[in-house]
Amino acid sequence: MKLGIIGDLHYSATSPRVGHLLEVLDWVIDDGKHLGVTEWALAGDICEGAPIGNEYGPLVKRITRLGRVFIALGNHCVHDALDWWNHLNGSVHVASRSFIHDPCGETSILVIPYPRRGHAPFDNLKADTIPESMRAAAERIGQTIKAALECSREIDEARPVIGIGHFTIQGMTTRDTAFELHHATEVIVPQTALAGLAFMAVGHIHTAQWLCPSCGTWNHDGVESCRCGAHHLTARVVGVGDLIRNDFAEINDPKSYTVVTVENGQLSWERRQVPAREMATLHIEWTNPSVHLAEIEAFAATCGGKEVKVTVEIPADRLATYDPVLFAPISARAAYFAPIDRRVISIDRVRAPELKTAEGIGDELIAWLNASNQQIEDERRQRLVALAEAL
Repeated sequence: MKLGIIGDLHYSATSPRVGHLLEVLDWVIDDGKHLGVTEWALAGDICEGAPIGNEYGPLVKRITRLGRVFIALGNHCVHDALDWWNHLNGSVHVASRSFIHDPCGETSILVIPYPRRGHAPFDNLKADTIPESMRAAAERIGQTIKAALECSREIDEARPVIGIGHFTIQGMTTRDTAFELHHATEVIVPQTALAGLAFMAVGHIHTAQWLCPSCGTWNHDGVESCRCGAHHLTARVVGVGDLIRNDFAEINDPKSYTVVTVENGQLSWERRQVPAREMATLHIEWTNPSVHLAEIEAFAATCGGKEVKVTVEIPADRLATYDPVLFAPISARAAYFAPIDRRVISIDRVRAPELKTAEGIGDELIAWLNASNQQIEDERRQRLVALAEAL
């Protein structure tokens, strides 16, 4: 049995990346068929919110191409967006308002939706406070895993159980990006809750990573061996990451989908690199157009087929010289040119330079009196300085 696991898609018909996403998804489907993948799982956030009407069409067309597929509800999509998928063709199974445990075939598949407190299957938790409900939701996931393991052992003592979910596991690393800014009230599942699973794959965090089974350290995709020496293919708990680069913070992230193979009771897995678009960034500290034209044209020559983001810092007194038309060569070559991040830098104007060197409020007062040519008797000047320093 070969199981293909795809991470966050964030499908939206209005996204500037939707065409690229569908191209990569087509590539994954074809690659999986070439490898002999027989079952698929999508680890949450397959869409943004709830697409409207025929906006579903391109995504549904590809999901039904997968054949037998399991889908976990993510935090970016709503229940109503996925509930009806269970009625597509009998081969699509969505865990949105309940857990799914499918013990059929050579392995058992357990699908766990994003834990939304108060919503099925995380309703009726015995908790009076938010922290208590977070712990209770994590405990329910642990109890569900334990029940699935017991059920599978009743069928076949050696039957492996593979978990698919959309949540954060204790110790996973996140970044300050648009898709990884999560609430402090998010449910964190302890690593101990996953004990007994043959393999656990989660979406949600866009950085693909793996948990070292020897020392419990999380390592990013691309790190072949943990600092303790354990090889990444010995891992049995992984974060699959997203399928394409959805944020410029992911510029250096390798993108992939995961294939799990179970043969004669032995489990192995691999990441399959996907043709996700490259990204490039340019930072300019603006002086004048003639200075930057050559730099922009040279950068544009490297932008073919890439997503590009430009940040321009402009001193306020040079704002009139700024002309976004200069970036047209980049727009013409880039696969996607993000809106320019224009930042206006305020200019400090010092009307009395003498004040900048003053060390205290008394010194500042004396400097101001001198700079403004105030004719004040020494005795009165001393009283004013003493009063200012006493304030």
